[in-house]
Amino acid sequence: MGEKNKSGQRALRVLLCAAPFMMGLYYELFCAVFALALLVWLAVYGRRHGLTLRRNMALTAVAVLFAAYLVTPLWAADHGLAVWGIAKILPLPLLAVCLMQLDGVQRRALLDDLPLTGCAMTVLSCVIQLVPPLALYVTVNGRLAGLFQYPNTFACFLLLGLEVLIFREDTPAWKRIVQTAFLTLGILLAGSRAVFLLAAPAVTVCLVCRKRGRVWAETLGGLAAGAAAGIGLSALTAQLAVRHLLDISVQASSLLGRLLYWQDALPVILRHPFGVGYMGYYFMQASFQTGVYSTRWVHNDLLQLLLDVGWLPVAVCLAALWQALRSRYVQPQQKLVLLTLLVHAACDFDLEYTTMFCVLLLCLDWDSGKPLEWKRPAVWGAAAVLTAALSMWVGVSSLMTVLGQDAAAVRVYPYNTLSQLRLLAQDSDVDAFAARSRSILRQNPYSAVAWNAQALTSWRQGDIEGMLEAKRRAIACNRYSLREYTGYIDRLLDSAYLYRQAGREEDARRCVEAARQVP
Repeated sequence: MGEKNKSGQRALRVLLCAAPFMMGLYYELFCAVFALALLVWLAVYGRRHGLTLRRNMALTAVAVLFAAYLVTPLWAADHGLAVWGIAKILPLPLLAVCLMQLDGVQRRALLDDLPLTGCAMTVLSCVIQLVPPLALYVTVNGRLAGLFQYPNTFACFLLLGLEVLIFREDTPAWKRIVQTAFLTLGILLAGSRAVFLLAAPAVTVCLVCRKRGRVWAETLGGLAAGAAAGIGLSALTAQLAVRHLLDISVQASSLLGRLLYWQDALPVILRHPFGVGYMGYYFMQASFQTGVYSTRWVHNDLLQLLLDVGWLPVAVCLAALWQALRSRYVQPQQKLVLLTLLVHAACDFDLEYTTMFCVLLLCLDWDSGKPLEWKRPAVWGAAAVLTAALSMWVGVSSLMTVLGQDAAAVRVYPYNTLSQLRLLAQDSDVDAFAARSRSILRQNPYSAVAWNAQALTSWRQGDIEGMLEAKRRAIACNRYSLREYTGYIDRLLDSAYLYRQAGREEDARRCVEAARQVP
């Protein structure tokens, strides 16, 4: 292993170990910061040693996926928020180039840091949980969520670390037992039923692949210690996590809810082969859902990618995953981690945490293919810097929205629909109210709130036809809201009264008939 690769690998290890502690890179600003750090790594490494690439399926998949997120804002359901997807996905092509500078052994060494990172987060989360004002940042409904702030993905991350730990050859016995115990403790306290069901076959397959009695004994000992600690802590603190694990049923509301999400999303995917853009599903769902629910993600990462960017990028990504599972360059440890992550991602939104996407990249085949000549590196570097600046721009606005600073968020990025909608509810000035609703609809025609604002504006202006059309659009965007229908009926009857006052009996009868036809 060359000295240049050693120094580069150490820096990259630090970055990848830090990523899970940055809220798992869920928020766009943290993704932008991480991308900037990778850019610095590439700039320093490239200046000292030059950069090399290989033409293979893994690089193609990442490039096509990133390109898709770049162009989907042009036709997205929400043009403004679709740009946030660029910030979310930017670390992936940069990390792909970083990984190509390392050999297979060094990339597997990056994966070897997962167990220690998972243990550290479990311990840190348990400590933070003891401080009441901070507990809400690492727990959800009594379940440990880590710095991911989501128990299911946190548990999946720990399970991946456990699989890596079982395969490690150079781990002392005491360290394997202790780390296994902490990872098991974290999984139990997270209370993820899907991970709990997935853990048994995953760990069994790992142990069978190892075929070493010492590893079996150490792992089983750690599992027993972690399970005992988890059950004991749950009993002492009256936590709901272990109890939640025991509530496993095919009739569970979370499973039935996911099945409904998927059923509703499939026709949308078929109608939009190029996707509806990042966050498009969230804003469109009320227009096509067949039940009462509100969710930002469809809880299936394959479907989510199809919704975001369409068929072609997903097909290329699936080809890269298939190649990795068949490749002689990808070790069994990596293949098992990849399969486990894919299985869990099929029923959750793990890949919305860019950290989990980074773990996936560590398991792809980066060694096959012919060397690729790096043409015009200065141009590519400038494009990467500009994209990172764009990511920082939208990332700052995104974080301000999370913190409730909506006015500041819109000043930073005027196309922030989430903050614009909150500000719309606060507007007292009639002109500002009308202007803001029109602005929202120009970038997102699926907002029932904005259409209702337009209906109110038309009503104030005496434009009855315009008001009724806006109310119909609001219903189309929010079909399962009783308030939309009752509001529409009220406006129809008010309109009928005004038409009669004006002597327009035909228009009045038309409004009354429309009210009778409301389902």
